[in-house]
Amino acid sequence: YSSITIPVGERVRVAQLAWGTDCKLLREPVHLVFGADVVYSEDGFVPMVGTLRAAVGRGAVGLLCYRRRCAVTSEEHFFHLLTDAMDVERLEASLEVALGAALYRLTPRSRRAAS
Repeated sequence: YSSITIPVGERVRVAQLAWGTDCKLLREPVHLVFGADVVYSEDGFVPMVGTLRAAVGRGAVGLLCYRRRCAVTSEEHFFHLLTDAMDVERLEASLEVALGAALYRLTPRSRRAAS
């Protein structure tokens, strides 16, 4: 697992990030992008993957909690877009049992996979 350490005396700020947001326009760095129950409409897939790729590419940790809410073909399309844009790692199956959903870690495309 990736962990985020928050130095003593620092504050955590939480903000909504709309899919399609240009991460270069954000005033502060993004350290964590967490999406839960967000994969359900194909109209949002391209902007969502673009925002995730931009944030993860700038050093954020990406976590996606996913439970199927759309047709299998839509799910396959989303994960195809996602895996083309970044590395996607499904985390422990025990989490899936506890959450009733799968948890994925999103990281920048590895150099090995890019070549």
